[in-house]
Amino acid sequence: MMIKVDGTMLEQLEDFLSQRQWRHYFSEQEWQELTYLSGLPQLNLARQTDYWERLLTSWDTRSLTPHRQVYAEIRQILVRYLDLLQQERSWPRHELEPLLLKLAETQIALQQKQLLFWRFEHEQKLARVQSLNSENDRAQAEFYNLSELTQFVSQHLKEETDLIHYALDGLMGVLDASWTALFLHDGPGSPQGTLYTLRQGRFTIQPEFSFPAQGFWKHFWQTDVTEAQMQELFKAEDELEALFPNTRSLLTQTLTMPDLSRGMILACSDESRAFSGFRQLFNIFGTHIASALQNARLHAQINELAIRDSLTGVFNRHHLEERMRFSYELSRRYGRELSVLMVDIDHFKSINDTYGHQAGDAVLREVAALLRQRLRSTDIIGRYGGEEFIAVLQETGESGAEIVSEDLVRMVAAAKIEIGLADPVCVTISVGYASYPGDALNIDNLIKIADQGLYQAKHAGRNQVGYAGQSRTVLQ
Repeated sequence: MMIKVDGTMLEQLEDFLSQRQWRHYFSEQEWQELTYLSGLPQLNLARQTDYWERLLTSWDTRSLTPHRQVYAEIRQILVRYLDLLQQERSWPRHELEPLLLKLAETQIALQQKQLLFWRFEHEQKLARVQSLNSENDRAQAEFYNLSELTQFVSQHLKEETDLIHYALDGLMGVLDASWTALFLHDGPGSPQGTLYTLRQGRFTIQPEFSFPAQGFWKHFWQTDVTEAQMQELFKAEDELEALFPNTRSLLTQTLTMPDLSRGMILACSDESRAFSGFRQLFNIFGTHIASALQNARLHAQINELAIRDSLTGVFNRHHLEERMRFSYELSRRYGRELSVLMVDIDHFKSINDTYGHQAGDAVLREVAALLRQRLRSTDIIGRYGGEEFIAVLQETGESGAEIVSEDLVRMVAAAKIEIGLADPVCVTISVGYASYPGDALNIDNLIKIADQGLYQAKHAGRNQVGYAGQSRTVLQ
């Protein structure tokens, strides 16, 4: 059975595509299939996933526009499509979110294929270099070193800062450079970014840095992203000296990142003609580092999705329990205090029954945000199930847990929560807490006592703190 798709929804999507000049990328068959999937009475996640994966592969292989960021475009289209679909069909957002995860996984697979292609090209270039005369022996050796470096960077995904540090260090060794550096804008259109530099073994990071785009540097920013630029300096350039003193040879390449922001990778030397013959190799490395950074960011996004509750943004139950047990083991080993808070939204079922599940979702998100606002960055907060949350307070005993619990109750009771109606709603929470080592000597009993405290608070009238530890009191 099919249901009629609201024409306004497809018109809004087409307007969105037309504004960005993306509508013509859809073939007629692709658009008809999207229309068909949008008209199904129930969400068919498998068919939707297959469609968006094929769409990404199709657009990527067509290469309709040089250097076009296909993944970034399709992800924006999918986000807009999910928003419209949720408005039209009222499907829960957490059932739609896996499409974004699958799209990211498909992009990683495409990038890996691209890296294999680059590796094949490297092998072909190495074969040609090896056929040259003895005057190219040094270039052959350096090419091998650079190939090993780019292969390692491509295949060993790690934390982004570590990856950049290793890449700059390896590049410095291959080129025998005095400086290596990488600048990445914070986002499309942002004048600021982060400058990573390496000199004499010292790796520095300068956030909120504004890299010059005019004067001496204007020419380098205007070059194509696939073209490395080399310049010999016969006199000192003030704008260059301000960043990389004593530079006489300069290699640069501009980069385009997955979010469409720009970047630049640089190598500097105190000696003249230090990089002769290395421009093509530097170009290959720049392409590799951009791909490696893209893969690292995609993996970071996937890892974050795996540990977060898609609705509230706090940790999901599985990761919460892992972090909770790890924190307990640290406290037990080093004899430090630890407290667990069990938080429950009062009368949450009546909110869903009265205002609907979307209103209930809004309440869950806002309460989670309030909890995170009060807790410290070192504390742990996660969704334990339904409308129930658990907070783990590091280095906090019974008195501290009591203060935090009472603060949370007051904050939530005072909040006005917007749920999409004319007037906001007010909700309350009940909290139970327990502390190590005073209340329990293992994590399971600690959770049990906190849960008992929560039950006491509920039984005493809700909107308050309950404690089922040694004193057996209920704190109003």
